[in-house]
Amino acid sequence: MALIECPECKQSISSQAAHCSHCGYQILPPPVPVRANRQGMPGWVIGLIVTACAIPVVIFMIGLFAAIAVPSFINARTRSQTAACQNNLRSLDTAKQLAVLDHGYKAGDVIPETEITNNLHRAIHSLICPAGGSYTPGTVDEEPACSVHGTLSDAGRGSSRNSPDVEKTGTPER
Repeated sequence: MALIECPECKQSISSQAAHCSHCGYQILPPPVPVRANRQGMPGWVIGLIVTACAIPVVIFMIGLFAAIAVPSFINARTRSQTAACQNNLRSLDTAKQLAVLDHGYKAGDVIPETEITNNLHRAIHSLICPAGGSYTPGTVDEEPACSVHGTLSDAGRGSSRNSPDVEKTGTPER
């Protein structure tokens, strides 16, 4: 143990003293509390474990939401295509009926495409089925038909009499 000089009062004091015994000046800094050894894993390991558990849960949830949403989107697209096709068939039927009224066609007569086109104000071939089908106007006493959705009365039920994959039995090929 050595003697040192107090910086405040210049008196001799012990080098081990925390305060000057003469003026009370603090010689040594206050002791730093020593952290007790932590028991267990470091924080970064716990964070890594939590992240590793959370990632599969998030991926599962995204897959679950996709499994629920995708069929709904497909059904909505099919319904909208059917509705657009029905509207085209109605337009074609109206144009055909106007041609019958204008020119006096009888049941079983085939109406020339030019007369239907005049009443449609565009060519029949400009009517496009959203599902990729084509339209046939039919005779005076037949409904117009789509190669995918069938006639106007068929389109609402979702069946297709004129579809190429339907046999004479009425069941689709597999």
